[in-house]
Amino acid sequence: MDLSILLWLVSGLLAGVRHAFEPDHMAAVSAIVAREPNTRLALRLGLAWGAGHGLVLLVVFGFVALGLSFLSDSMEGWPDRVVGGVLILLGAVVLHDVLSGRWHVHMHDHDNGRAHAHAHSHIQGVSDIHEHDHGRAILSLGRSLGMGMLHGLAGSGVLAAVAWSAAPSALHRWMTVLLYGAGAMGAMAVMTYTVGRTLRAVPPPVERLLRIASGAASVIVGVTLLA
Repeated sequence: MDLSILLWLVSGLLAGVRHAFEPDHMAAVSAIVAREPNTRLALRLGLAWGAGHGLVLLVVFGFVALGLSFLSDSMEGWPDRVVGGVLILLGAVVLHDVLSGRWHVHMHDHDNGRAHAHAHSHIQGVSDIHEHDHGRAILSLGRSLGMGMLHGLAGSGVLAAVAWSAAPSALHRWMTVLLYGAGAMGAMAVMTYTVGRTLRAVPPPVERLLRIASGAASVIVGVTLLA
């Protein structure tokens, strides 16, 4: 493979990694993960975000390849506003759960002598809903997938058009799209896993502060997008 082509493809992968760490992306998934103490679920949340983002990216590229416009001029800017509104809602829910006591942490000792924190939610009078609540997990995965799709609508159209026009051939264009999506998915999965693991590792008072900070950051970024 020609070195210039290889560098082009690597740049597509790295661009996807960088894209995942944009403030609105980090705020959204951090707010979702802040409500989920399960590190494995946190990893899946990142992958779900990447899947939603990549799916929309492929659709956008398909429209560009056909010479069509994915969003009309009248809709320009609306995806960002929707993302901003959702970020405010997510952050507000996290802050409400933590500050109202509906989501808090208990320390548990296990047979092997090790102690660690388990987070519990008290919702609608049902106490001690364990982290392995599958219905809650599915709902969270759906939120993450939806946020990935929204972010894809908000920012990937321009990136897709630029990459499509600059790539040396149709094959390399699609390879760039796939690598871009893979980079974003991988980076987001690493980030959500790290956030989830950090929340599990720190003492309960610190975890509470981190959850509050995550919710507040989501609200602030959302307001910025709406401004």
